[in-house]
Amino acid sequence: YATAHDWARFGQFLLQGGTWNGNQILPAGFVDWMREPAPASKVYGKGQLWIEGPGDEDKPGAGAAAGLPKDTYWMEGHDGQTVAIIPSEQLVVVRLGLTPAKLGYRPQTMVGALVKALH
Repeated sequence: YATAHDWARFGQFLLQGGTWNGNQILPAGFVDWMREPAPASKVYGKGQLWIEGPGDEDKPGAGAAAGLPKDTYWMEGHDGQTVAIIPSEQLVVVRLGLTPAKLGYRPQTMVGALVKALH
């Protein structure tokens, strides 16, 4: 199991383009490649990342509707556990709470409100 701090550090690693402590760990451009839409799904990245946001396969644009910048991307865990990465805001948000999507929870709303509050 990883802690919230572990996930935040991993999100920061992706935010920094695969660089840590001045060392390029991932090949240059690899994180950008991960964020490119997968051929089978325009809301899911080639590198196993959500582009629109978890649960929005059928709702392109839902991230923008929640007030999120277009460059937001996500990692999703079990029942609402998420890491949101927003390069334009230099922001990583980690949520490890248990809230099933079937109950109507969408992390886009929470992260969108956080971005709005920071401005």
